[in-house]
Amino acid sequence: MISSVLIVDKDEFESENLLGHWGNQIEMIRGKLKRKFANDVASTIFASFDTYGRKKMLYSLDDYVDDKGTLHLRLDKQKICEGKIVLSDIDSIKIKFKPKLFFSRIKQDYILQYRRLLGSND
Repeated sequence: MISSVLIVDKDEFESENLLGHWGNQIEMIRGKLKRKFANDVASTIFASFDTYGRKKMLYSLDDYVDDKGTLHLRLDKQKICEGKIVLSDIDSIKIKFKPKLFFSRIKQDYILQYRRLLGSND
């Protein structure tokens, strides 16, 4: 389901079955996307946010970006099953993005790049 919502070929992902703390089954899905393809997926996610989600990201990007410039997103797992992309901290799918900025290692430069992907001129 996630591959169709994010418009990613399911062959780009690896799946591993794990056992949770309470004995429940957990499916860990991993994928590593590079260059333009990763940028396209990030753009798809950002374009799918409603006005609230976009503003939440824009005004609190510093909370989503670590000191190495990696953007950490958590998307609502249930909404993904409905074909929607919504930010959530509960029962979420974790996604990380790290653009290649060869000229900088400064967190604010990464935040500026993410703002551009979100369509902000600020």
